[in-house]
Amino acid sequence: MVDEPHSPSELDNAASNAAHAPHLRPARDREDDESYTRSAPLGAKLSEALIRSAAVLPFGAVERLGGWAGRCLAHAPLDLRSTTRINLELCFPELDLAQRRALERESLVQTSRTMLEFAGLWCWPAERALSLVREVRGAELLQTARAQGRGVVLLAPHFGAWEIVGL
Repeated sequence: MVDEPHSPSELDNAASNAAHAPHLRPARDREDDESYTRSAPLGAKLSEALIRSAAVLPFGAVERLGGWAGRCLAHAPLDLRSTTRINLELCFPELDLAQRRALERESLVQTSRTMLEFAGLWCWPAERALSLVREVRGAELLQTARAQGRGVVLLAPHFGAWEIVGL
């Protein structure tokens, strides 16, 4: 079954429709939703268990598991998939439905891989996580500024394992 793309009027009215779709409401509005607040601790515990489990796997296995998880997400009726789908429709209206669905699947695969790769950064000893770094550019600039007691602002794109900078 192939979902039809959202019409422009559906996309324009997304905010007004959120009142009828509790899963699309902002988090602050979910505080009054008893079913959401009851399930949040369970979701957090399951997420933590998944992260800790992924941290014990070899890196290649984590990549394969992330790919499998992403392909599963592409078929699950979740907010992440819906958000990805709407964003692709808004950003790439020139692509046909099949092209957007292929891009959606690849986006979900890469998102899943990235989330599971974080497990190592969060759970491994710093030396093990840093052993994955293949190239560093400009480290001397950071070291010089720190040696002079100056603050440093790092700008990094929001993809990849940029959190490793904190190690």
